[in-house]
Amino acid sequence: NSIPEDNDNINNSFQLGTGTVTVGHDDKITELAIEVQQDTFDKDSTYIIAHFSFDDNDFGGLFFISLKNIALTASQSTKDVEGLLSPSLEKMDDSIPTIVKLKTSHEESFRKTIHSCNPDEQSSSKNNDNKKKNDCQQHVPTDTKSLQRIAIASPPGISSDTFTTALRRALLRHYYSGDLNAMQTAMELVQTSHVPPYGYGKTHGWTKIVRIVGRPTLLREVFDSMNWAGANGDEGGNSRKGIDELSQVFRQVIRWHCRLSHVAAHSALFSFDFASGGDLETMLVQLLSFLVSIPGSTKEGYGEDIVDMEKVKRVAEDMEPEITSLASSKAFATEINAFFMEDDIGILEDVLMDEFHRSGNLTSWPCMSFWDVMGKGSEVGSGSSIMADVSITLAASLVPNCDAPFTKCTVKKDKCEQRGDVLCK
Repeated sequence: NSIPEDNDNINNSFQLGTGTVTVGHDDKITELAIEVQQDTFDKDSTYIIAHFSFDDNDFGGLFFISLKNIALTASQSTKDVEGLLSPSLEKMDDSIPTIVKLKTSHEESFRKTIHSCNPDEQSSSKNNDNKKKNDCQQHVPTDTKSLQRIAIASPPGISSDTFTTALRRALLRHYYSGDLNAMQTAMELVQTSHVPPYGYGKTHGWTKIVRIVGRPTLLREVFDSMNWAGANGDEGGNSRKGIDELSQVFRQVIRWHCRLSHVAAHSALFSFDFASGGDLETMLVQLLSFLVSIPGSTKEGYGEDIVDMEKVKRVAEDMEPEITSLASSKAFATEINAFFMEDDIGILEDVLMDEFHRSGNLTSWPCMSFWDVMGKGSEVGSGSSIMADVSITLAASLVPNCDAPFTKCTVKKDKCEQRGDVLCK
């Protein structure tokens, strides 16, 4: 049934899930797979994730499709839609089409602080004097039904949601052959924005941690977090208000990464860095190998002898279109260009340098508080003496959750952070 332009009641008429669309382009007709990523729509547009090809050229990513120009049958799990993708097909490449990003030197300085702890690399580096015997611990809590507990960690927002959803679906479909019980026995995947409390595995309760590092560096997490906090806080809606709010959230995101890198000193942690410039499929294979190995199943970490690499590659192929859309999406570039003002980036770069100066390049222990983000003056951003509502909402989602299952806060700093006590006396 065709949806007329004046229909104001089409919310929820286009179901979540996978399906196909028939697309006309340059007098060619092809059918392509889609996954609907949004369950409520306005009458003008929604977005889909797709991967397909024309003339042997691969395309994919995040696309907008106009509901005014399509016909759909909402009750069908497979939806045959005749129409055109709008505004145009976007060819995949390794560069994000946006001018909004930190200077390369600032990005590189920050990315040098992003640490991981890979059990496989540890096991292959036995003669490395810098490796301690307690590096990359993989703690399995007692009384858990799964063989390992894995955190998918990121500041809150659409990127983390998309990444985690794609990961769960692809693992279940291809590695565990649709057997949910088998997957839940092998691993418990938990999406979280809370930093692990200080201490080893027995305090934070994770066997492994996956840290998502967005692209463009830092700005992706700031964009996602401000929109998430705006939608979940008392103010409601888009939270973009001014440079004070932006600077406060920027500091919080930096400090979130500081905490994760400190945890990487002793706990198994994989940093999936969209800005690394590496091949996404290769990184996905490395990530999946890290995830599906069972701790203690071999003395050599998670080598290929205990990982079904054919299944891993199928999982990676399934995830790649969605992950590519997070790395280089023209639709997102349009949004982020509109979100950040012309003078914002220079101020945020000053904020980053101020954070480095105050924390010894994010090495000082403990990392600075999520609640003390007002800065020292306008020259370093957030000269306001008042913590913005959006920053308060976000701080509560980033601090350690001392009440979470298998979690125990033993360091006073963590208990203070949870209750918003900056002075912590």
